[in-house]
Amino acid sequence: MSQTAANLVDLVLPDQPTEQWVFSLPFELRLPVARDSDLLSAVLRIVVSEIDKLVKRLGHERGVLSGATGMVAAIQ
Repeated sequence: MSQTAANLVDLVLPDQPTEQWVFSLPFELRLPVARDSDLLSAVLRIVVSEIDKLVKRLGHERGVLSGATGMVAAIQ
């Protein structure tokens, strides 16, 4: 994992301020999501979409009228 992190920092992520979000599923959903990649993809799409909306709304409230978000997901 340390090589993956180094590659992200050196080659992928821009030299911009970043935030780290940790999302944890309720216990009841962990096994179904672990077994079903389509379900995992659907849940991840929802989480990413909601974080994107939140970050853009907060930026707009602070005077940032346009901006883009980028995300990297590490499934463990």
